[in-house]
Amino acid sequence: MAYRLIDENFWRSPHLAGAGLETKAIYNYLITQGGKIGMIYRKKEEHLSLLEIQKNCWDRGIHTLIDRGRILVDEKHHLVLVKNHFRHQFRPETRISPQQDRGIKNECLGLPKTPLFTEFLNLYHSRLEANCPLTFEFLNNLNGLGELSITAKKENEKQETASPDAVKLTHTLIAGLQRFNPKSRLPAEDTPAFRSWTREMERFIRIEAEGDPREAEKVILFTVADSREPLYVQSPQALRKSWNRLTGKMRPDPEWKKPKETEDERISRAIQEGKERGLCK
Repeated sequence: MAYRLIDENFWRSPHLAGAGLETKAIYNYLITQGGKIGMIYRKKEEHLSLLEIQKNCWDRGIHTLIDRGRILVDEKHHLVLVKNHFRHQFRPETRISPQQDRGIKNECLGLPKTPLFTEFLNLYHSRLEANCPLTFEFLNNLNGLGELSITAKKENEKQETASPDAVKLTHTLIAGLQRFNPKSRLPAEDTPAFRSWTREMERFIRIEAEGDPREAEKVILFTVADSREPLYVQSPQALRKSWNRLTGKMRPDPEWKKPKETEDERISRAIQEGKERGLCK
């Protein structure tokens, strides 16, 4: 069984500050699965089964790690690249042996041809050229890998147009927060901050609400009507992180939480039932 050493400072990394436990757990999992170069070849369903988490939790964690520059994803080929993995596996001060070089190349040969190879080569070009001639030659000679879909998606994010549902629900959230605290500093329409909110709301509808705008609206209306939740949910991103707690609060109380019947109430109910059946006057 292979082991990975995780530095104790991992949990205090500024790159993961405020990311939440589930995102840190997903990142920790990816680090331990990355082989020699930090590339994981596995379908999403397998990740979900191994981690025993819901799809929306996985998607939320992966998007956070992409946004924070920790990973790259090739969705077409079911690949994830942990960007700093190779640097920690083979630290700059250590020499990579010819046997290790062959092992790295063989690992690459066992993976689908992916644009992530180009990204990996760009990240470690000088190190590979100097210490891993076999791997460097193999990666440098790969052609026609195409572009990384997730990169194109990120490049075009600023031009991304939010759906009417996302814009409407963003307005709903802002109006509710404004009613709760008229002095709240909230984004005005047609500003970069507002567009960022609508993009995050789009993800909220797509991932947490599983594409159902009505379900998303129910959660938002419940949140802004609550006496305390607007203190904690101050943005669509906070709304996404609070999904489990909010939907849990929205559920009706189970039978065991309902107040127990007192002795007087029980006697009154028994008398009433007797009268209805004609058993007593």
